Amino acid sequence: MRANILKYFLEVARSGSIRKAAQQLILQRGQTSTHKRRYMIALMRTSFIRHRAASALSATVNAASDALLRTATIRERCGNITAAVTGGDSRHFRIDRARLPAVAEHVGEVTRRRYPDLAIPYHSRWRHFDAGGVDRRGELEHALDANSPRERARARIDLAVVSVLLDAGAGPAWGYIEAQSGQRYTRSEGLGVASFRAFSQGAFSAAPDDPLRVDAAALAAIDAERLGELLQAGESNPLVGLDGRAALLRRLGRALIERREVFGDQARPGALFDTLTRDGPGATVTASEILSAL
Repeated sequence: MRANILKYFLEVARSGSIRKAAQQLILQRGQTSTHKRRYMIALMRTSFIRHRAASALSATVNAASDALLRTATIRERCGNITAAVTGGDSRHFRIDRARLPAVAEHVGEVTRRRYPDLAIPYHSRWRHFDAGGVDRRGELEHALDANSPRERARARIDLAVVSVLLDAGAGPAWGYIEAQSGQRYTRSEGLGVASFRAFSQGAFSAAPDDPLRVDAAALAAIDAERLGELLQAGESNPLVGLDGRAALLRRLGRALIERREVFGDQARPGALFDTLTRDGPGATVTASEILSAL
């Protein structure tokens, strides 16, 4: 009985309706003795205190995690590590600055050999969309041609976010055969191409008339079976972590709904564009602001 009462009061404490619940419980029990009433009230107070303490701890943890995600904090921590290694205080790393010029020369030589015109492409998810020499980005831009520049930006963010979330170790046995090119892709390239094709066919949109987007309603309906179909995964083509990938997409859907002030009424990742450009088209958006929004 004590365990049930404690569970009840913990639920009450989280709801914040302590006094009302106490009165209701005492009335329900009718001829409850004075001793039991005092016991229940004391138990409620204890539960309330624990609830307040848990809330305070949660706020502290959230503040700490927010601080750790700031670019300034990341630079500061990296600087601390570098100073420790330079001073010989690290058991794991050492640095020989006398060899840095040779390393820089080697990197420069490789870069000039690979990219003589120094037109170095960005290292990003978008590179995977070009796997096999297929211009899928051009294909996407053509499909979005009738949309406004802002809507095209939202669609690109939608695609990038869902594709990155699906990108984790696929395992050595999995592969994706692209119908359009007939080529088979594996690992990150395969997941990139597969997610691109799923996005292009509207698999992440709940709006049939607007397939090139990602929204919470569509993500909520994705289970392992459906995702397996999109990624061609099965017994003969096993993909590591299929259930976890599907669960991650559903969690993204819930986050889009819970944070409508960021992701808008349509609850889509692409609404980050509107959040980041709310100061107007000429406003500067810094890398740290993008990281904070993410």
